[in-house]
Amino acid sequence: MFVRHRIVAWQHARSFSCTARHLEIRNISELPSRTTPSYIQSPANTLLSLQWPSPPRNVLVTKKKRTPNITESVVEFTEHIHSTYPAINILFDPETAQELHQHLPFPVYTFNTATQLSDKTDLVCTLGGDGTLLRASSLFSHADSVPPVLSFAMGTIGFLGEFKFREYKRAFRDVYMSGAPDTYASLSDAHGTNPPPLPTSPSDPLDRPLSYTDIRGKAMGSNRTARILLRNRLRVGVFGPDGQRIGSGGSPEADKSTAGDTYALNEVTLHRGSSPHLKIIDVYINHRFLTEAVADGMIISSPTAQPPTPSLPAVASSTRSSPPSASPPSARAPSPFGPSSSPPKRQSPCAWARRTAAAKSR
Repeated sequence: MFVRHRIVAWQHARSFSCTARHLEIRNISELPSRTTPSYIQSPANTLLSLQWPSPPRNVLVTKKKRTPNITESVVEFTEHIHSTYPAINILFDPETAQELHQHLPFPVYTFNTATQLSDKTDLVCTLGGDGTLLRASSLFSHADSVPPVLSFAMGTIGFLGEFKFREYKRAFRDVYMSGAPDTYASLSDAHGTNPPPLPTSPSDPLDRPLSYTDIRGKAMGSNRTARILLRNRLRVGVFGPDGQRIGSGGSPEADKSTAGDTYALNEVTLHRGSSPHLKIIDVYINHRFLTEAVADGMIISSPTAQPPTPSLPAVASSTRSSPPSASPPSARAPSPFGPSSSPPKRQSPCAWARRTAAAKSR
């Protein structure tokens, strides 16, 4: 007996909602080079104005570790960036990339060496406390400068964090669109009278620099710029009694990314190492004897490392009207226990996005 079978087509169709996410971690080497902004001094304000030559494309996001609520906030924050500014690439450190990439519907990028990170990062966003911000700065401890840092206070102290997380949409927009020129005033035009130019030949680059004309409805005008608080870092070199550098720089097998001087935002600690006895330390400032001490070591502290007391913010802000290359006092601590530390003859800038309202009150 012949039996007819009816085939229902929809039972064999793949549901669109079941499409797999892009669970992918890519290498940072695929990204375009870093976009370096300018910091403009204004006579009407003690803070600097952030001016991008073109919109930033590579954003490094760091978070406080082992904190579930902050992890959820990072997912929310990065999804907003990707949906609102689709040309932006999200960067994580390797550990965070492994933890979060399965929760994000787009590829993320990570790095193998610090040199890769400093060559590719346009902007740094931190979600956590002061320790998170200092850890982000340490990722650039062998780079001459740190990209602008947008910090959200979500930790215990929050002395260095400027913004609450609930303000992340406005805060990121202000930094991203800072200093957009007047020629892009039509950005807010809903009709889009200035569409971005498309490639006209195979020779046109596919990764052309992003233009503000690609982002509509976000313009603030050239006079609406994000305010930057410039913090200086200590440049430290370790040398022996003979003047030769001690450390990874002298080893032929050393990683080039860690050779040479080290930059510290918070403080530098010299200690006696494995020696069981206290050491006699002679401290010199600009080759002039300052003091002698018997101790386990010494700490060279920057203004950022001052304790967060209520009376301190006015002094701890380290706002300078002089150029970032101004020479601070250099210190040499030749000691019997071996290495000596030589803080810099110049300082390296590290910029923080700052509230305009807070700047006026300080």
